[in-house]
Amino acid sequence: MFYKGFNSKLQGYGDYQFEIGKTHSSITKDNFVWFHYAEYLSATLVHFEADIRICLVTPLGETRYFKGGLDGVGKGYYTTNKILIDRELTRREIFEIFGNEEFSFYLLLKLNPPFEVLVKYKMKIFKYSDSVLQMKHLTKEQKLFLLPKVCHKYIDLYPAAF
Repeated sequence: MFYKGFNSKLQGYGDYQFEIGKTHSSITKDNFVWFHYAEYLSATLVHFEADIRICLVTPLGETRYFKGGLDGVGKGYYTTNKILIDRELTRREIFEIFGNEEFSFYLLLKLNPPFEVLVKYKMKIFKYSDSVLQMKHLTKEQKLFLLPKVCHKYIDLYPAAF
């Protein structure tokens, strides 16, 4: 299983427009600029924000592996000159898959996870309390539950969910 991230319009780098269920080909010989994809879902999150869309993909052409660094989490990524966009993952699927990977917690926060997902990572939240305080989709009660007591005095400074 391989993953590819897109913006909210299902576009990749350079605003290249992808379509689900379609095969896309590149004519360039430069394997660095071929279609990027990853073995780990978390490696797709580095270049996108909360509106990220993630699809399962199948490489069909030549492939190259690029080790570490550039994916932002050190897991590496692949490129291919021909790729099939199989299907889009639901948010629920994304959080389930993400939960089975080793990842930097800040990447999860980029997805504005729902309260139910954050509860699973309650012990990691202290370092990222400011990010959780700013999550507008959480109620005051949810923030009180998730955050350590030392942060409770700051909750009223941030707007809560309606």
